[in-house]
Order: sequence, then structure tokens, then C-alpha cells
Amino acid sequence: MSDKYYQKLGLKVGLEIHWELDTKRKLFCKCEPHQHPEKSNEKIIREHVAVPGETGEIDSAAIFEIRKNKKTIYEIYKDCICEIETDSAPPYQPDPEALSISFTIARLLNAKIMDEIHIMRKTIVDGSLPSGFQRTMLIANSGNVKLKKSNIKIENMSLEEDSGRLIEINNDITTFRLDRLGIAEIEVGTSPEIYTPEMAKDTAE
Repeated sequence: MSDKYYQKLGLKVGLEIHWELDTKRKLFCKCEPHQHPEKSNEKIIREHVAVPGETGEIDSAAIFEIRKNKKTIYEIYKDCICEIETDSAPPYQPDPEALSISFTIARLLNAKIMDEIHIMRKTIVDGSLPSGFQRTMLIANSGNVKLKKSNIKIENMSLEEDSGRLIEINNDITTFRLDRLGIAEIEVGTSPEIYTPEMAKDTAE
């Protein structure tokens, strides 16, 4: 379809793109970042509890999920999972290699690197992280990507830990594989100024 069709339709798109980094260790521990195709015989079963955050309030989405009385099974592997992934130990400092790669990507995106980088906790209610939150760092903002016909603004670029892999949902029991949990990944968010599918494809590529 022509661009005029999408203009008439009022299409307006912003993208959030995730990309795992090829680092030697995970983002907050020293485990190797590789994934297992086979099922694990070692498991952790948990029932999540909603607790107050830093503001002293309990997230409403977390309360909603807890009321479902769901159980989460986590498949674990000794060669790529430690107590940090199972939320049984505090994290290490962020991986220097992942930070270095993220700074390079920020420069390639013509983005402004933050003066200070803070590790924030993003509430996750689907059970894909045993801690109930994802550690993320805002690395840069105010960048841009040059396309053939226009520039697309990059609103933010973050470095964060990947979540667990969803394996199965069986009634009120959800199973995740934790081999992927903690692998460093980049998250790039564009401004909502993409107006055709072709622009979206070009921006993503």
C-alpha cells in the first residue's frame, strides 16, 4: 500500500528494540551466558508475594497478579546459573565489557551518554524474574538514526539483564528456564515518528 494510505489511516509508531550482547559473562554475575536446549531436572518452585517498593507502596499490577494464586517453576543449570539468578544473593558490579559495548552503541546512535548511570529496578509481574524486578540502567538519550528519507529520534537506550525463558503455561503453573536470565541486553526506544511499515522496517534494521 502507498504512504498516503497510512497517512490517511493516521499510523504512528515507536519501536522498542532488544538485543543481547555477546559478552563473556552475564551482566551482574560471573556465569557464562549460554542457553540449554534440554529440560533440566533441577527446579525451584515459588509462589510470589507482593511487597512494598522504595516508595513504601505496593505495585497495583503486582497485587493483581498475586491474587491469581499462581505458582512459578524455574528450571536451573549448574554451569550457567548462580545464587544471583535465583535471587538468593546480591548482584556484583555490572560487567565492564557490557558497559563498554553499550557506550559504543550509544555513540553510533549519536546519543548523549548520561553523566551518572544508576541501576534501577523495573517491576516485572509475569514471573520471568525470580526477584520480581529487572535491573536496568539508562545509558543514553537524545540520539538519532539516519534513514534514506528521514532521521528517527532515539529517546532512550538502556543496558539491562535479560529475563528467564518462558517454557510452558499449564493452568496456574508457569515454567521458566533461567539459563537466559541475566544475559546483558541493550534496549533502544525510538520516538513515535514512524509513519509507514517500510519506515518501521528500515529503523529496526
